[in-house]
Amino acid sequence: MIVREIKFANSSEVPIVDIEISNDISTPEGEWEYQKSDIICYATLYGNKITILLREKEDNIDSYKEKLKEHLNSLPTFYAFNYRMEKGGFLGFLGKSYFVEEIKPFKGRGWSKQKFYEELVKDKKINPQSVPKDPLEQDSGEVLPRYEKGDYESIINHNIVDVIKQYYIWKNKHYFLDKYKDKINFSGWYNEN
Repeated sequence: MIVREIKFANSSEVPIVDIEISNDISTPEGEWEYQKSDIICYATLYGNKITILLREKEDNIDSYKEKLKEHLNSLPTFYAFNYRMEKGGFLGFLGKSYFVEEIKPFKGRGWSKQKFYEELVKDKKINPQSVPKDPLEQDSGEVLPRYEKGDYESIINHNIVDVIKQYYIWKNKHYFLDKYKDKINFSGWYNEN
């Protein structure tokens, strides 16, 4: 197991979590089976520290689960971009339900984590130099083959960048809600018309 802690230049008032998985949980119908997630890497950004827990292929899965539970149990309510991914992933993988708040300001076709982040850069709300380069930015589906090859560093770096981007989206959630207030319906969906 790789356990790593790194300093972050800013400080997050809330824990922001993100997981990476080693399996495909999509379905032909377009839904996701979050509870079938095989978690291989977990990152949390809290205060000015990012903690990473990566399960190497030869690691004992029960030991990894215990370490992950220990870390999650030490946190107050945590936040994730798409809360269903982490909530369902933790429930299926760890057998424990956690309360997870959603970071995503609103729902809408194409409004991915990357799109929100790029909008913050375009609107000069953040400096892109404050976010490390993501080796898997163009295709996070690369996590699966990278894990098979034992390229753990790319997965770790991708996970780190994910929590940093989520932090900036969380910090600017009200900015997005105000900017698009005329396009968000009462159900929280972006309406292009």
